[in-house]
This record gives sequence, C-alpha cells and structure tokens, in this order.
Amino acid sequence: MNIFKKILAIGAIISSTLISSPALAAGVNFNNLQGDEEFLRGVNTSAGQTSYQDPVLASAGDEVKGLFYYHNTDSNPDGSSGQAALNTRIHLILPQYQSQSHLINGELWADNATKVTGTVVNGQEVGDHGLTINTVGTDTVAEFVSGSVKWYPNKSTNPVDLPFNQSGDEITSANGINIGDINGCWQYAGFVTFRLKLRSTQVNFDRSKSAWNTTLNKDATAQKARAADEIKYSLTTKNSGQDQGSITISDDLADILEFADIKDLGGGTLSGNTISYGSVTIPAGQTVTETFTVKVKDPLPLSGDYKMVNTYGNTITVEIELPAVGGEPIVKVHKKIRNKTRNESFSTGSIANPEDVVEYQIEIQNFDGVNPVKDLNLRDVLDANLSYISGTGRMEIAGTTKSLSDDFFKTSGWTITDPIPSLGPIGNNDKLAIYFEAKISKDAKKDSFVPNQVCAKASNLTGEVCDKVSALIEIPTSPTPPEQKPSTTPAVNVPGQPPVITQPGPGQLPKTGPAESMALVLGLSSSIVTGSHYLRSKKALRAASLSKNIL
Repeated sequence: MNIFKKILAIGAIISSTLISSPALAAGVNFNNLQGDEEFLRGVNTSAGQTSYQDPVLASAGDEVKGLFYYHNTDSNPDGSSGQAALNTRIHLILPQYQSQSHLINGELWADNATKVTGTVVNGQEVGDHGLTINTVGTDTVAEFVSGSVKWYPNKSTNPVDLPFNQSGDEITSANGINIGDINGCWQYAGFVTFRLKLRSTQVNFDRSKSAWNTTLNKDATAQKARAADEIKYSLTTKNSGQDQGSITISDDLADILEFADIKDLGGGTLSGNTISYGSVTIPAGQTVTETFTVKVKDPLPLSGDYKMVNTYGNTITVEIELPAVGGEPIVKVHKKIRNKTRNESFSTGSIANPEDVVEYQIEIQNFDGVNPVKDLNLRDVLDANLSYISGTGRMEIAGTTKSLSDDFFKTSGWTITDPIPSLGPIGNNDKLAIYFEAKISKDAKKDSFVPNQVCAKASNLTGEVCDKVSALIEIPTSPTPPEQKPSTTPAVNVPGQPPVITQPGPGQLPKTGPAESMALVLGLSSSIVTGSHYLRSKKALRAASLSKNIL
C-alpha cells in the first residue's frame, strides 16, 4: 500500500512539473479555430483597393499593403483567457528574385507555441497559402518598404507602437518582430500590416574575357603563341544591377578551334563550336567566372590568318607564331573529266562517243601552306582526237570564279598574269581549279582511249607533278540498211524530171589527214607567297566576299 501511495505521489509531481512548464503546456496554438481569418492577405493601395484579398493584381511601381492575422486559440471552458503565447513573433518572407508573380510567405510562433505558416482549421487551410502578387507582363521585384510595419493588437482599429523599441523592419529578419505575450481568447486576436513596393527589375550583366598562356606563363595577348602552347580563357560575368538575375553563359569558339583543340571544358559542355555553362543566377553586385583551356594544334594548320579572335564582352586576339619559311612546297595536281553531252559528274574516267563534248577539271593545291610556290607552270597536252572549244576556259580560287579568254590557251606558252596576283597564294584547302571543254573527234576509234594529262612545275619544286585521265570511246550500233537488189525494170526518163542515173557513183571515202595535237601550257609568272602577304590577301578576299553578301 505504501508503495502504491509513493507511485501516486511521484506521478503527481511529474504531472505538476509538465503543466507548470510553459514550453510544454497544452492548448497554446495559433489560428486553428472555426472563424479564424486567412493568415496573410493584401490590398493594392496604389490602385485604390480597400478590401484585403488574395491574390492581388498590381503593376510595376504600385504599393501593396499586406496583413498578418494572429489568434492565440487557448481559452478556458468558461470563456476566460487561457495561457498566454510567450514572446509571439511574426516573420515576413520575401522572394529574392524578379518575376511576374510573387509568392509572399510568413511565419507565426511563440516560445511555447508551434510555428504556423497559415490558418488551418480541421486540417484545411483557410484561403490560399501565402499572398500572391501578380504583375502580368512585367518582371518586378517585391521590395519591403522600410518603416511600414503597423501593429493592431486586440482587434483595435488604431495601430500602437511595437514593444521593445522595435522599428518593425525586423520583420524581414529570421527572428521576425516580437509582439510580446498574447493572451489566449478571441478578444486578443490582432493584425500586423506592412507595405511592399513592386519595383521594375534592375539587372545588368557586364561581360569580360581574358586569356593566359599557361605554357609561357604570360598574358596570351601580349606574346604570340606557339604550336602545342596551352591557353586558359576566363569568361567573367558581373551583375552590376540592383537585383539578382539569371544569365546563360556561353561562348562561340569557332575561330579558336581553327587553330586549337579543347584541353579542359572547365565544367562546361561543347556543342558544335559553342561552349555553354547553362543558366547561372548571380546576385546583385556579384561576379561569376568560368574557364576553359585549349591547346594550340601541333602541327599547325597549313592556312589561315594564324589568329584566334574571340569575343565575350570584349574582343581579344591571340596571335600564333608562324613556322619558319623555307624548303620545298608540297604540291598536288588532280585531273578529272566529265562527259558534258551525257551530263555526267566529274570523275577520274569517262565513256564517250565520237563528237561528244567533255569537260576537264585541273586542281592544284599547295598542302604545305607555308612555303611559297614560285613560278608555277601547268602543261596540258591534248590528244589528237581532242580539240579545244573556244570560250570555255575559267578559273576558280578561294571561292572566286574568273573567265579565261582564249588568249590564255595557246599552242606555245600560256601565261596567266591577271587573276593570280590579286587572289593570293594557293594554301591548304585553297585549291586553284581550271576548267575547259574539248570535243572528241568523229574519227575516234571504238574501244580506244582518248587520254589527257596535265603536269605542274615550279622554280622551287623538284621535277613535275602530273595526273592523267582518259575517255573510253564506244561506237553506237547503227541499224543495218535493207539490202539493195538490182532492178529488172529498165529505167525510163520522164519528161520534166531529172534524168535517171543507172550507174551508182563512186562511194565517199573518209577524210584523212594528220591528227590534231594541241598543247596547252599554263604559266604563272607571279610568285605565290604566304606569310604576311598571304594573310593580308586572304583577309581582304574574305572581307570583300562578306561585304558583297551583306549588300
């Protein structure tokens, strides 16, 4: 019995301790009774609205007044005030981004009451969660107006000063404002209001770029890069505006990748010639820097301007040191043919009938791209079964086509002095192509080959470089004429008609004579140079071509 009494005594002590502890007291809650109002609403005062609602429609520059509702729902069965909510706090939570729709949130709690973010009755929230402010068609920032907080305790219609010498601006801090101890009952419910300014966004991104030669440990724009050097590029983006904003950081590397390969993407992704780091959010006044590293090609390309030009805000140019000029160029010559009568494409061989028209293509390319081709000469010898067709000569180089007059096609020497000097050297992928047409003789024999060969030589090139194509002759089969039998009826001359010839005349024999031979000699008297002349000429040509396309 004594043990039972002791257990009851201990239980009474524990129960008394739990009830007397404010932090664990039952019944202290906020906004959970039938009849409680929505926790957070608003009104557009700039538009002349007078009733609080949710959502609120506003325009850039408008002010919206927000209203928090609080109610300590603890009360005694007789209707008297229940336990007080100690150090009751309200926290205003604003979005930190620009938008056309802002969701404003809040928190309400006390030392002895659980935090709530809305009015919830029997598991159902009253009204919408938070306060939505829409500025359709315009991005704005919901900005708190300093000094705008007002406290209306005990459902009063007139505001009173906040306790503890608070200005009210503390409402946006994590601890919120402290409105003191709030008694539990309907008559002690109250409101806290504040104002927001819907300000137009002020986001401004400043972009800049730099390049560092990590191999030489120097500014890459201050000294020429060499083959195999590594260049680290930095893309810097600063938000110099007043608001946080998002930007997609990307860079076009087309000109860089002409002379270098990617070594390190630095967290970016490469699609085609574009490196991208995706969308990045940058707070006002903050800076984000992305980097990538390239390695200069080794060996270097055989043509181009030997400059890596790139723009991200500012334009920077990394020049590349040219290899030493000297030695013998690498020249290739390719000859192709097509049967124009049959509308064929160019290939290394063709089939033709006598009197068909064929077109020849001669391509000359300097694969060295550094050493000049001096005094280039071409020699094209026409077979006896070929005859050049006047007015068909033309030349193409660097995307430009120029007609060649018959003066360029001579049986003894062919010197080109007009188009070549103004078009620059024959560099890598800058092919010099010459076209002309010829007619196959009617006397070409079936199953014979009609060859055509071209050879190139230069003063600094050992020997000749040649290529040859042929056309296989086929003779179409003609229908067999009907057999002619001698007539048994004597010929009769009719008056007024031509006399009848009774004896067949002698047959026509084919014309005979020496086969035609034509040598087309192509001479390029001007030196084809590279180096600075090559670069200037190619740039001028590209600029001229671009200007023509734009106009």
